[in-house]
Amino acid sequence: VNAVQSGHPAKVQAFLQHVARSGAGEWEAWFQLPFVKDPGAHPAFRVYFTKEWASRLVVSIHNLLTTAFHDVPLPALVSQSLQSRETA
Repeated sequence: VNAVQSGHPAKVQAFLQHVARSGAGEWEAWFQLPFVKDPGAHPAFRVYFTKEWASRLVVSIHNLLTTAFHDVPLPALVSQSLQSRETA
């Protein structure tokens, strides 16, 4: 996008040719996504518009955040607030 806006379409074309040559066929559909009128009906994207996929995404993000913040100590203000609630 930046290359197109700054007047360098040749760089965009070179990038797309590189992607095509490198056998990145799996990315081809994702490059088409901005131009697909109904991604929910498109065979390549249909799965990403199901309730099951959305539910799995929420679980995956929850697991990621739980793992990432497992050993991180609570901020001092939160710890102090919790302690004041316990003593009240």
